[in-house]
Amino acid sequence: MKLEKFKEKNNKKIGIILFTITCIMLISGVIFYRTFAIFETNDNLDLINGSVEDKGDIEFAFYIDGTISKKAPEKGSNYSLDTSSSYCKDVLNNTRISNVNWNEEKWGIELNNVSTTKTKCYLYFKEIYKEGIFNGAIPDF
Repeated sequence: MKLEKFKEKNNKKIGIILFTITCIMLISGVIFYRTFAIFETNDNLDLINGSVEDKGDIEFAFYIDGTISKKAPEKGSNYSLDTSSSYCKDVLNNTRISNVNWNEEKWGIELNNVSTTKTKCYLYFKEIYKEGIFNGAIPDF
């Protein structure tokens, strides 16, 4: 049996190992913290298959010939607002609050008597018959 000399602990070697372990723990801690700091939430809503960042106080739902649409028909198209079907309602109280008018010259909506927040307007557009020769009249043959 061969006896070896008792070796003293190498302080330099232990210091390097502790420094390396500390650096690894600090780097992993920073990476762990950054993964949570990068995460954020947004209040994005998908309204009529389109993204809306801020809903605001008034929302519009456009219906063209009974089909929901992302936007109103283009100016000069053969559509006009059906004022008998279109209306606005208070979303919080679920009550009808206003009738809707359409400005043909500005091609935009005119709302009257809207005094509440969270209002949703349902705008129904229907096709109108326009024809250059007879102006919509049925000819007599």
